[in-house]
Amino acid sequence: MTRVLSMKSFFKKLPVFIFLCVQASIAYSDSIDVLLCAYDMGDTVPLKSVIKQFDQQNISYRIVAIGKASEEFKDHSNRVRLDNLSEDELKTWPRPQPFNEENLTQLQKEYQPKLVMVGMASAAQAQLANAFKSKGSCAIAFYDNFDPITSKEYVQPFLENVEKIDAYLIPAQATLESFQQHPKTKASKLEVVGQPVLESWDDIFAKTDRAALRQTLEVSEKDKVVLFVGGYDDTYCEHFTHFVDGAKNFLGRTDIKFFVTYHPKTEGELEKNIIQEKGVNNIKVIEKTGAPSTTEIATLANVIVCHKSSVGMQALYKGIPVIYLVKKGDYTNFALDQGLAQQAESAQQFCGVLDQLLSTANQNRADVTKLGIPEKATQTIVNLVKAYLQQPVESLKKQA
Repeated sequence: MTRVLSMKSFFKKLPVFIFLCVQASIAYSDSIDVLLCAYDMGDTVPLKSVIKQFDQQNISYRIVAIGKASEEFKDHSNRVRLDNLSEDELKTWPRPQPFNEENLTQLQKEYQPKLVMVGMASAAQAQLANAFKSKGSCAIAFYDNFDPITSKEYVQPFLENVEKIDAYLIPAQATLESFQQHPKTKASKLEVVGQPVLESWDDIFAKTDRAALRQTLEVSEKDKVVLFVGGYDDTYCEHFTHFVDGAKNFLGRTDIKFFVTYHPKTEGELEKNIIQEKGVNNIKVIEKTGAPSTTEIATLANVIVCHKSSVGMQALYKGIPVIYLVKKGDYTNFALDQGLAQQAESAQQFCGVLDQLLSTANQNRADVTKLGIPEKATQTIVNLVKAYLQQPVESLKKQA
């Protein structure tokens, strides 16, 4: 009889117990330190370095991943699952598209982070920063590129939608000026922190077995390696065609090996089709999977060529000569302005610049101290996050 009564008492109290467990779970979710939002590979890769440090230093976080980032963080244990959105919808999320009200409400109900940290590649990231800042979170944005924000197309949806947030994390001193002048960013705290991606370049350059890589790519020690790093904007096709036409002029130079890596957002069909249409057989396209990465091939490169890729600045950081195949007046950056990189806007100009760079071997190495890029970017960012987490929100508002 006593046992029966105790079971009845247990089942009477069970709903209360379940309710308390649910409330405890909600409280735990609400207590996270940082809510991150990534969209492109440009902001995903640096944030991966940052969250490794978060794990090591017990900084709690969750990740909202849309666009290409949804693939990269697909199986991450701290990824936020957005209701009623399929993986395909997340993967193909348009850059100008904001979150719908249902998903924004879900995020605000489930999480009350002390700090929200977003990339600057989409309108949704701006919307998330605005929404959580309005609820009392500190909001900071990370810019992954070295070019002025006024000249980068991909960052415009973010800038159009963002309200005043607490701080912007900027990769280089020369990039700072555009933030100081832009009406959406100039009133916020501006922190020049460096670029975590460069640390991975240092790591890969230190660890890559160059002899083995030469065998894989069928490149001898006497060969000269020219690596083209792909892009995807409206003017890209025209300038990649200039590269292919230029490479065709070097068909008789078997000591020059041309390689192409295409942008992570694409499958390389454009590059392959142009090479095939032009009948050029001295260019090898490197596939995404099962092949050396762009950075690994860069360890062998005598020259790196790109259109408007941030890889150009990363290569200059390692002292590799860089040619930007772009139309004058259509694109510039501080490396071009300071003469640290070369520019060409036609196949003929490209051939001349490339020939000159290859003939002078290592004499064209850029002075990396002029780039104004702080070292130890990941730790700098983590230290700033920790400092922000330790301060009251009102204090952060006064600083911004």
